Amino acid sequence: MYSIADFGRMIANRERMEPYVQALRAAVRPGMVVADIGAGTGIFSFIACQLGARRVYAIEPNGAIAAARSAAAALGHAGRIEFIERMSTAVALPEKADLIVSDIRGALPFFQRSIPSLIDARRRLLAPGGAMIPLRDTVWAALAHAPAIHRKHIGVWTDNVAGVPMPGIARMAANAWHRARFETRDLRSAAVRCAEIEYMREERSRFEWEIELTCAEEGEVHGLALWFDAEAAPGILYSNGPGEPELVYGQGYFPWLEPVRLRVGDRVFARMAAWSGDEDFDWLWSTRIASSDGREIAKFQQGTWLANLPLGKALVRRDAAFVPCPNEAAALDRYVLSAIDGSSSLRDIADRVRQDFPGRFGSWEDALSHVGAISSVYSA
Repeated sequence: MYSIADFGRMIANRERMEPYVQALRAAVRPGMVVADIGAGTGIFSFIACQLGARRVYAIEPNGAIAAARSAAAALGHAGRIEFIERMSTAVALPEKADLIVSDIRGALPFFQRSIPSLIDARRRLLAPGGAMIPLRDTVWAALAHAPAIHRKHIGVWTDNVAGVPMPGIARMAANAWHRARFETRDLRSAAVRCAEIEYMREERSRFEWEIELTCAEEGEVHGLALWFDAEAAPGILYSNGPGEPELVYGQGYFPWLEPVRLRVGDRVFARMAAWSGDEDFDWLWSTRIASSDGREIAKFQQGTWLANLPLGKALVRRDAAFVPCPNEAAALDRYVLSAIDGSSSLRDIADRVRQDFPGRFGSWEDALSHVGAISSVYSA
């Protein structure tokens, strides 16, 4: 979850904020209904109110929405904004929105539940003839010379100050992609377009592409750099690419299992796929590297599931034939859920938990914290 400091950095990032402000000015008309998805501390909601929106639905699962509610009162917008502290996919609005505004990306648009959430919002929450901000994202890739980034995330497992090489863990780390920042000097090929996401029409939860990259400068290549260009509204563009003004997102680094030295004209054939999982996107990137005369130099097959492989008992517990039995934690949480009945306060529930589960909590405050965490997920 983002902190207040994180939200502050987003608002302070002029290169991100200006296109959104321009897009909202172009889209919002007096009397409109606006849905702000991933509202955070409410900046887009407040701008919509200033531009004459009749009603704004600020939807945000993070507790930062309490700060947004407080700021709205101070700005005089409280009467026009309804703050909804939950995921947009669990929200039903009393009226359709004329405009949906959001920025729920990470370093790439394929971030957590972002794309499925926006598809759902367009289908259920947007009025016929309505609009969305952003309008479109285009994803690009290039070969990356990234020795420091590669060492930080992967090389440290085989060459560290402790002198303890762990090549197995290095291989796991190389099957995860990492947030990074690149300069144009770090790129070893021209950029190639990978995918385009048009939010007003997108229906996919799985994206696949095949690209060919040609080495333009001799040297060591460590993997692929990915980034996106955005069209916030018609004609209002900004780029998250290397060499552009720095944005809060960063770029994506997809490492190879090992660095490969390439010559000018060598070619890299990459097949990539990203699909929406339970909590985030899973990735596959398959790479074949060939010399300019067609000789194969290297071949890699990588995927994010190899970086988070369940081991031991955790793996057994996911097997389809496994018969689960509740443990003590399950019994406790089931007790708390049954006590959330619409008539008992969290104080009362914490008192009963301490009495019926003696020794489980060191203090009443610990019991209240546990009960409150369950309540934050399951309370209406």
